[in-house]
Amino acid sequence: MLAMDKFSGEPASSNPDSTKQVWKGVWKIRAPNKVRHFIWRAVKDSLPTKENLKKRQIQVDVTCSLCDELEEDTMHALWLCDQAQSVWKSEASFVYLYQRKFRTFMDLFEAVNDRGSMFKVAWFLLQLHGVCG
Repeated sequence: MLAMDKFSGEPASSNPDSTKQVWKGVWKIRAPNKVRHFIWRAVKDSLPTKENLKKRQIQVDVTCSLCDELEEDTMHALWLCDQAQSVWKSEASFVYLYQRKFRTFMDLFEAVNDRGSMFKVAWFLLQLHGVCG
């Protein structure tokens, strides 16, 4: 209940048709299967982040190893961490995304998919590779 209360004031997608569009967007990306699979796992929040490992009863310090400030979940690792932001903010075409607050990586990917062309989505994936690589 506390977690739901925390996020109740933040924007999120509750439209099932919108969710279907996100999945279609993931699978129609023209990229190698391993890239689409990675995005699918990020959108499903099933990457092996420290927070997800802890949920599976694996003893791990959930603090991000890169910034030593916040818990490492998917959004933090791929978007919010200072290290990730240094990659994202180096590309001017994604600055508009920092003007919004996203609750999940699915919400972020949905915004990129809705706003951009296939080129923009591919560029987003290339930048994501820079964050992860």
